[in-house]
Amino acid sequence: MVAAAYIPHPYQPEVFAQLHNIDEAYRRLEEKTVSKEMLGEVRSLFIRYGVHRTLGIMVLHKHFDMTPEEKLVEFGNVSTPWLVPEANGDSVFGGKVVPRSWAFSSGHLYPIEFGFNPPTVENFPKMSFDQDFVVGLYGLLVGLGIGDLVGLTMLREDIHDMPYGIEKTVGRVSITLPITPETEPTQAVESVWTFGCHERMDNSKLWPARICWVCQDCKK
Repeated sequence: MVAAAYIPHPYQPEVFAQLHNIDEAYRRLEEKTVSKEMLGEVRSLFIRYGVHRTLGIMVLHKHFDMTPEEKLVEFGNVSTPWLVPEANGDSVFGGKVVPRSWAFSSGHLYPIEFGFNPPTVENFPKMSFDQDFVVGLYGLLVGLGIGDLVGLTMLREDIHDMPYGIEKTVGRVSITLPITPETEPTQAVESVWTFGCHERMDNSKLWPARICWVCQDCKK
C-alpha cells in the first residue's frame, strides 16, 4: 500500500505573526519541563518514517516582525524578509523559494520560513510528508503540551558533521555563524535540535543544530 501524502497548507502571514520572540518562546517551553526521556516517542516516530536526518524540531519563534506581503527567506546562511508577489508563486529571481520550516496551527502544518534555490541549484529540496507521520507527530506534541511551541525544520545533509551554528539578528537580518562550544555566547538559547542516531533514547540525546543569540541591543 502506498503511504498517503500530506500537503501542508499555503503560507499564511497570520501564523508567522503569532510567533513569540526567541526568549519568550524558550521561556514558555521551559515552563513545560519536557525532558529528553519524554521525547522518546517523538524520536521513535522520526526514525520510523526515516526523517531523523532530514527534519529536526525547532522552537517556534521570530526575531522581527514582517508585513503580510513578506516571507522570511534564507540564502547563504542569511535570512531576510523578501517581497514575493503572490502572482509569482514560488518563482523569484529565476529561482525557487521553498518552505524549510513549518508550524502547526489548528492541527495543520503551515510554512513559516523559506529557503532560496538559485537556478540549477537545490540547496533546499522540496519536502514531502507522510500523512501518518504528521498526524502522529501532532498528537504526540499536543500530548506533551507543546503543540503550539515547537515545529519542524529542514536539516542540511551534513548537519551531524557540522559545528554548532549561532543565529545572530541585527535589525531585520539574521545571520547563522559557525561556533564551537568554547566560543558560544552566554546569552544564547538552543532553538533547533536534531535527534541522535543511537538506537535507544537513554543512549542518545538531542543534538543542538542551531543556537539563537539573544541580543539585548537588537530587541530595543
